[in-house]
Amino acid sequence: MPTWAGAPHADLARDLVIGHKERGRWGLRAPLGRLLAAAVAAGVGAPPGRGRLLLCAVPSRPGTVRSRGHDATGAVVARAARTLRAQGYDAVRVDLLRSGRALDQGDLDAAGRAVNLVGTMRCPAHLLRAAAARHGRGSVVLCDDVVTTGATLVEAARALGSSGVPPLLAATVTSTPRRGGRGTRTSDDSQARSLPRAGRDD
Repeated sequence: MPTWAGAPHADLARDLVIGHKERGRWGLRAPLGRLLAAAVAAGVGAPPGRGRLLLCAVPSRPGTVRSRGHDATGAVVARAARTLRAQGYDAVRVDLLRSGRALDQGDLDAAGRAVNLVGTMRCPAHLLRAAAARHGRGSVVLCDDVVTTGATLVEAARALGSSGVPPLLAATVTSTPRRGGRGTRTSDDSQARSLPRAGRDD
């Protein structure tokens, strides 16, 4: 699956993500939303691009949202949709996914993350019906704050695809370094302005 990121997960961009997600600095939603919007725009092309864009946030685990007291990713996706509309895109945030139980990903390698997440996301029929009734048809863009190994995006794409709505592409605020193989990226090979592809088409 094509994946685009607004900036490398380093320096200021990393501090913005952490400050908003872990420290509740709500004012950072605006710059994070702009980075995510730039990644989406790079993936779909100039407006009107692919027609209506349905920006679907990758859900956090329910316990994580409760402990933080806010849906960090959802808030950034909503801000990105607003930014894109101001730029001429027909973009809306949609709620299509639910996350189930999974172990904490922090200490897992790429293979462990992939196994840990299999089957943990679902796309309930009532959410699809609600989105269709409110927004009609459009291209789904998966959105997250950070792409590390890509395992979370793959699981989210699987859940959407199994319900008949495969995503057009994925967009994230930042991407962590990855070296070697096709789609190589490093921590210093890009800036937000250059909007590099964040990884392989998988």
